[in-house]
Amino acid sequence: PFTDKLTVRFESDVISGRPLWVNISPDDVTREPPLCMGRRVRLTVPVKFADGEILDAGHTGTLLADSDDGGLVMDADKKAGGLQRRRPFCPPSHGLAVINERPVSKEFVQQRLCQLEQLAQQNEVAGKPLRNVSFLQHSFWALHEYGIGVGMYDLPSMEDKVLSIACTHRCAALRKWRPPEPLDGTLGNESRYAFNHSGLIGDKTRVNPYRAAIQRAAPGRKALDIGTGPACLLARLCLKAGAVHVDAVEASESSVAEATRGFQGESATGNGASLVPSLAALKIVSVDVAEGARQPCVAVRIA
Repeated sequence: PFTDKLTVRFESDVISGRPLWVNISPDDVTREPPLCMGRRVRLTVPVKFADGEILDAGHTGTLLADSDDGGLVMDADKKAGGLQRRRPFCPPSHGLAVINERPVSKEFVQQRLCQLEQLAQQNEVAGKPLRNVSFLQHSFWALHEYGIGVGMYDLPSMEDKVLSIACTHRCAALRKWRPPEPLDGTLGNESRYAFNHSGLIGDKTRVNPYRAAIQRAAPGRKALDIGTGPACLLARLCLKAGAVHVDAVEASESSVAEATRGFQGESATGNGASLVPSLAALKIVSVDVAEGARQPCVAVRIA
């Protein structure tokens, strides 16, 4: 259902500390890492000062400040063989590029951490602690090889869902590269954010380990599937594996309704809901729907 959207997974909501998903337009994602406080940058154009000194393109430094109107302050690294560093200055934003940092040594990492700590203290003194969340997302994780990150433009429709954690951009930090992983982590609260069930169900790196574990544990047992979703996938896998009885619990009314339609379709025609993969298809004998205290209670018998 989200063919025109990107599904972005935030590793941690600022308020709750839990992961969350947001579906956004590709046009609302920055193509380049945002320029913000703490970033290591290099000049892409030469900069000439009133005293005649020139910093050539390629010269590196650190952004000490950024503002909502796009103003930047850069602390340039000392020139090789130079006697002293220049005072911080305001470079043209179109003449900067973000450096993809590499932790080349423990000394380098320690030096950068001290620098970031100083900037964080400045924000605390200025009464702007949320700026620390922003630049640490951009710089701290990059320093530990989690990628240099991208940003999302301001989206008014998301104000009630995502706390703004950056000055001009919200940041989506990248994860360390590793073999393909399941899409789910801690699923608490994620269903509020247009949760992409079809993406989870189609993720073999998630489903196959669950299926293997269930095939070992379920035969001859009773199972409880909490948060079963519109496909009742894990509940179905338990039954396919030989569980004698499964209780599937779901809080979402739309998911309960879709799951019920899926079971009824299987019972009538043998064809279930489109979300249900063939490995979880069941031979339904009967589907009985009764009113519950908060949600309908659906009893399904299988052959």
